[in-house]
Amino acid sequence: MIEGTTPPSTLLHHIKSTGLTAVLRGQGSKSHLGAAVCIFESFAGAKGWAQNNNKGLARLVQVDDENCLVDVTVHGVSPGQHTVAVHECGDISGGCATTGAAIASFGIVDVDENGKGNLVTESTDVKIWDLIGRSIVLDRKQEPGSGPVPGEEGVCGIIARSAGIFENPKSKVAK
Repeated sequence: MIEGTTPPSTLLHHIKSTGLTAVLRGQGSKSHLGAAVCIFESFAGAKGWAQNNNKGLARLVQVDDENCLVDVTVHGVSPGQHTVAVHECGDISGGCATTGAAIASFGIVDVDENGKGNLVTESTDVKIWDLIGRSIVLDRKQEPGSGPVPGEEGVCGIIARSAGIFENPKSKVAK
């Protein structure tokens, strides 16, 4: 447990830079303002929902009325820079092509030669309550005018509400 006034994105960045796995479990607000998750799927050659080709996830926590913490972890994605953007709808019936236009960007995730990448940032442009049911899409960043990458997979997922700290307690049922 870490207590302090440092922004959560800064703490996560420093912990992850040591090579350790870091997961945001809670936040300091007395009232829970919302949390969401987005599981990324690859749609290369898939018809409809891929469901079995997990490429990572995004965790989102509304830490206060203005700031949304975004923690993106990907694996098995093509190396290079990928933009991470919220798209207007969560229709993935046609893969990432049916998610509509990008409405907000979280930045760029650098994916290494092993297909792994992380992005931790805070956004004042989005609120959790406006994101549920939309999608997050990873698009390979290209030189202007270069066109799509042949055979490039689409990586995206639907943003769903997730339980916040202490909202989903597990208990053992006695028999």
